[in-house]
Amino acid sequence: THFTMLPTINLFVILLWLPSLIYGMTVPEECTETKPCSMERAHCNTMGHPIDRFNCFSDLCEKKCKLCRLCNDGKKYAERAPMADRMKCLEEHNRLRATLKDTPNLEWDDELAAYAQSYAEKLANTVDFRHSKVGENMYMKYGGDGSTSTSCISASDEWFKEINYYSYSNHGPINPDKETRHFQQMAWRSNIKVGFGIAVHAITKTIYVIGEYKTPPIAGQEEANIKTPK
Repeated sequence: THFTMLPTINLFVILLWLPSLIYGMTVPEECTETKPCSMERAHCNTMGHPIDRFNCFSDLCEKKCKLCRLCNDGKKYAERAPMADRMKCLEEHNRLRATLKDTPNLEWDDELAAYAQSYAEKLANTVDFRHSKVGENMYMKYGGDGSTSTSCISASDEWFKEINYYSYSNHGPINPDKETRHFQQMAWRSNIKVGFGIAVHAITKTIYVIGEYKTPPIAGQEEANIKTPK
């Protein structure tokens, strides 16, 4: 699971812009307690990179929490990315898998893609960010203009770069504070079928990229399924 930000200058732009946008919103009374703010506070606290380097103002977190509640009022805020942008996920996955020995290309699966798109839109509508099941990669980006033309490349590259923390001898991360599960899912040799979805929140322009894989990694089968670089 990943979420990222654009360069620092854009972060300050959105911090100046977002409060003025949210302060002007009217939150329906019946919706004000429909969803806890914990996820939104967590997002506020992790908008900087690395995680603990930046904390947004508490009042901004509270206002963003109100946006979270507004987005839980039953209205639809998710915008669907063009299919051409979603297909770039498959292209980038196969480009990266081709750098590994004896690892075949992935194939698009309509059923997996439909699920991925539906879940991406659900996350955008509810301003949420949590897994729905195993065999799933997730990526989220704050602070842009909502353009999805390069989202698949960014997401795929972010997941795959975890190869730098993967131990082929221990079949897992080189140390416990490193994450490698996204890379393992991308590289899993016996998985062929995949589908992707991309949704954008119409107000915040937050982008959600979801990858659904037919076969998730299975403990004990890493040596046969995660091949070394060429």
